[in-house]
Amino acid sequence: MKKYFLWFTGVIIGFGCGPRTENTGGSSPDLSEYYTRGKEVAAVAQQTFFQEVSEALAEGGTEYALQFMHPVDNPKIDSLDNLYQCTIGRTSNKIRNVANKPSGPEELALVEAYVAGKITGDTVIIRDQHPVFYQPILLSMPACLQCHGQPSVDITEETLDALRNLYPDDQATGYKLGDVRGLWKVTFRNGVE
Repeated sequence: MKKYFLWFTGVIIGFGCGPRTENTGGSSPDLSEYYTRGKEVAAVAQQTFFQEVSEALAEGGTEYALQFMHPVDNPKIDSLDNLYQCTIGRTSNKIRNVANKPSGPEELALVEAYVAGKITGDTVIIRDQHPVFYQPILLSMPACLQCHGQPSVDITEETLDALRNLYPDDQATGYKLGDVRGLWKVTFRNGVE
């Protein structure tokens, strides 16, 4: 009996540590391809984003770099969209850009589960018969706090003024290093049956 319990426990733990997938309707298609492609797309998008923001910070400081923090308005990201036949975006429960607002209550609940630490890995979900890959965006560099940290502590008054001008309803401050800022969202154009 003890041997079977250990085997069953190992199976449960093994399944719990793998990529998280959810199918919101019908049978369960193989989503591993979308998980792999989603990781690739998110990694390149993240690298592209960090590179451009880092260069902008070095060139003109924090206020100047704010204009480069729109990956959806980026020609390099657009080329990834075409290459991988997907749409790349971000979403968060504390938005700065209204274009990044969660698409509905289910997506908001997913973001909040990541923020609360209930989900830590990447996720693939089927929405409207299209695979959607989500990956947490962690505030991993001190430079991130110049725009997303504590107002008047990490964020200068000049940057706060620039943020207010660009994003009058900004909610994306008050973070600390290691916090989940939001999610990369990769929606693949080809549907699944």
